[in-house]
Amino acid sequence: MVKIQVRYGKKTADWFLRFGIERSKLQKAFSLLHEKEFPDKKINKFINIKADTRYLDSGYYFGSNTLDIGVAPFRKKYDKKSRRRIFTRDLLHEFRHWIQDKLLKVKEKELDYTAHIVT
Repeated sequence: MVKIQVRYGKKTADWFLRFGIERSKLQKAFSLLHEKEFPDKKINKFINIKADTRYLDSGYYFGSNTLDIGVAPFRKKYDKKSRRRIFTRDLLHEFRHWIQDKLLKVKEKELDYTAHIVT
């Protein structure tokens, strides 16, 4: 059985409430994404999510279980629909890094991009 548990604190819960994102639905979505890509890999893991108004950017640090989602840009600039779209995009992007670390065992160095590679 695949079980990805999502954990977060009060401040993050407030942001999720604002965007209409329910923990149970998020856990199901993460588990479905996992099952689709890795049907034979059974896991029971947890992910901490931290949405913080001090962060401009989102990030995942290899070796951790925490997805940091920066919500500082959302203060006044965007309407609710745009904020939700950006928030979801960042959350899924950092979840992808979690998968690369925890399930694919990709080393962080393999994902570092230099200016030469990008151009």
